[in-house]
Amino acid sequence: MVVLGALTGLGAARTSELAAVMGLDASTVSRHVAKVIERGWASRSSDPNDGRAAVISLTESGRRTREQLWGQWENQIRDITGRWTLQEREEFLELISRVYDGVREPPPN
Repeated sequence: MVVLGALTGLGAARTSELAAVMGLDASTVSRHVAKVIERGWASRSSDPNDGRAAVISLTESGRRTREQLWGQWENQIRDITGRWTLQEREEFLELISRVYDGVREPPPN
């Protein structure tokens, strides 16, 4: 799911770019990318800017799978938080927004 989400945000990306966005080392991301490609959710092609490198892109199947998984996740969160008070939901929104912002920022060097 994380690779699908990262590719949704980045579009075509090198493994090193995915690793930076995901906050993981390139070898870990490479293993995850291999599984995503094996399932037909992404494809590997030559980087148009550097033929020596490869970029990973979502396939249509990958886009559909990501949308389906995202919808399931949204439904689960809605079911869980629907039982919370307004204050609890507002606190959760604040905290999850901080997590989202942290994921989108490049890690400090």
